[in-house]
Amino acid sequence: MKARVLSREEEAELTRSNKKVKDSYHANFSDHSGEDSPSKGDQSPWNGPKASFKDRLVGRMDCVDLGYGFFLNRFYAKEDLDFVLQKGPWFIGDNFLSLRPWEPFFKPSTASVSTIAVWVRLNELPIELYDRDVLRQIGEAIGRVLRIDTHTAMEAQGKYTRLCVQIDLNKPLVNTIVIGRFEQPVMYEVV
Repeated sequence: MKARVLSREEEAELTRSNKKVKDSYHANFSDHSGEDSPSKGDQSPWNGPKASFKDRLVGRMDCVDLGYGFFLNRFYAKEDLDFVLQKGPWFIGDNFLSLRPWEPFFKPSTASVSTIAVWVRLNELPIELYDRDVLRQIGEAIGRVLRIDTHTAMEAQGKYTRLCVQIDLNKPLVNTIVIGRFEQPVMYEVV
């Protein structure tokens, strides 16, 4: 497959973005053992040895800034598109990427976003509940769990627990969840 020649602006942007891509981009809480995490035998180019952001993108996809925080990504190989759509959620640094297939006649200025990622803070959660599986169950009562704060996962933070969850804006926010015999207030922070 012939690689597309990049414009000067694209090349400059990729050069500025020539940072190493971390393996913790996936919401598997850094242990790579989640059911939706890539397996070690997965031969996708996205799972290779550490490479620069530029090296992972050049020749695999085109990225077009549509404005209003929307980007169009055109993949050269269907396998890459399938991998990106099925193996998410994805993060660049601490920024959550909301992905969806292309819609014909998409207009960014009038597009509606129905889900967002938020950090949820649970103050004074009993330390006995600082277990990945338990925290995931608690978070699922609020929305789809995308990440657990690393300090929370390592039980280094005792004052509060932070979970990154995807919430549906068309549904009412959960203000309180019941855990065992007590009610736990939920505080939201937009990512």
